[in-house]
Amino acid sequence: MKARETRVVGAFVMLPATICICLGVLAGGCKKEKAPVTVSEGMPPSPPSAMQPAVPAVVVNPKAVVVSVSGKTLTRGQLEEQLARALASPQFQGLSPEMAPKARQKLEKDITEGFVVQTILEQEADSRKIVAGDKDCDEEMAKMQSSLQGGMSMEQMVTMMGMDMKELKSQIAQELKIRKLLDLQTTNVPAPTAEEVLGFYTNTPAAFQMPTDYVHVRHILVALDNPESVTMPGEEAKPVDEAVK
Repeated sequence: MKARETRVVGAFVMLPATICICLGVLAGGCKKEKAPVTVSEGMPPSPPSAMQPAVPAVVVNPKAVVVSVSGKTLTRGQLEEQLARALASPQFQGLSPEMAPKARQKLEKDITEGFVVQTILEQEADSRKIVAGDKDCDEEMAKMQSSLQGGMSMEQMVTMMGMDMKELKSQIAQELKIRKLLDLQTTNVPAPTAEEVLGFYTNTPAAFQMPTDYVHVRHILVALDNPESVTMPGEEAKPVDEAVK
């Protein structure tokens, strides 16, 4: 695959907190005389917080461009919509107040980078006249339907994802085009040798590191009919019948 020139414009993300700080700095140059506050005699003064005007919520322009790749743009509104879908999934439920901002920041970075990569691959597939027909999409949707649990229908799944069937089919078509492109590039690639695998593992340790913040530790409890057969720490190992085990 030949490298294609790709221009990324405006690759930045403004979080609400950052916007608030910027607005505060800009407002610092404009000072107003505060009207004198009269306190009635015998009445305790109101707390300072009660005298402060409410800070208006920061309005984010949904049409603002977050990133642009060869003429295709990802807007703030589209990014926020994808973020909302991802954060509503079960794996992000119950995050602590400390972890929620980190998860959002990582998701925002992943979605933006994913948009760039997917756009480049889609355009390469288009340049090679790679298409995904209705038959391919229908077969893929049938596979998705068969993998659903509890009798859930495709319509129910799509509704839970905040999408419609037309949008889902369009996404499937794009994914299939990319899959066909990658298949063309990897079909005749020889399998790596054991030395190459070891070399990649040794030379790129960062690729195999997982942040501790995202590690979930669980334990498995097994009910035993004969608890006396269990060897506790510090005890001599007891013979365990295979059937009991």
